[in-house]
Amino acid sequence: MNRLSLISPEEIYKDIFPDKSKVNFQDPGCYSESVWNEILKNSSDELYIAELGSWFGNSSNCLASKLKRCNKKFKLVCVDTWLGSPEHFLQPDFYKPLLKLKNGYPQIYFDFLNTVKVFQNEDVIIPFINTTTAFLNVSRAFNLKYDYIVVDAS
Repeated sequence: MNRLSLISPEEIYKDIFPDKSKVNFQDPGCYSESVWNEILKNSSDELYIAELGSWFGNSSNCLASKLKRCNKKFKLVCVDTWLGSPEHFLQPDFYKPLLKLKNGYPQIYFDFLNTVKVFQNEDVIIPFINTTTAFLNVSRAFNLKYDYIVVDAS
């Protein structure tokens, strides 16, 4: 799984200082406890999972925390451009604050990294900053297989 990242997890998360005030703990994203309870009943103890469309990282961190509680060995690849979707540009008054533009470039990726650090999942979450298509092409090139793929992408 290391091949999906150009740098180590230590380098990815090293300058991120967790700030709980920036995490919405009430929003589990697309994570569903009951669905994962059912899925995990028959799963192996070592899992490779990809989440397509990770945004702030709420659902991926809920899942990672669940897998840790179940004593699963796993890696969770979180795929997103972290650039926003059409609705962010079609409704700028509502979404512009979420994008946190700096020099015109969205900074949501850093909110995602913060969420991972707050949940203490930097050892198991690998961010892949690109499109779903690019991720699938890279995974195919390295012949990477996933036990589960969570699709929440635009």
